[in-house]
Amino acid sequence: MNPAAGMIPLARELIKNGTFVVLAANQVPALNDITAEELKVLLRDCGKVDKLLGRAVDEEVITVVSSGSSLPIIDLTKVLPLLLPLLLPLLLPLPY
Repeated sequence: MNPAAGMIPLARELIKNGTFVVLAANQVPALNDITAEELKVLLRDCGKVDKLLGRAVDEEVITVVSSGSSLPIIDLTKVLPLLLPLLLPLLLPLPY
């Protein structure tokens, strides 16, 4: 998926609705997939022309993590341990 045409507009819409967004990308290049470092640069560049994204990047409402993969797929069973430390502070206690 082209990040600029797919995941970034989706992330922007989620941010508009008050959602924290974590994007996972490959650690190293695989076929035509974007790497986590490339995605970070792309996100910062998008933030220069889009105020909402720029503010979200600055305030860490959107973040990029490496999937640790070098394959052209993302294995969610391996990504979860990387995401857990990012997600735990966002979890609110249940109201009961």
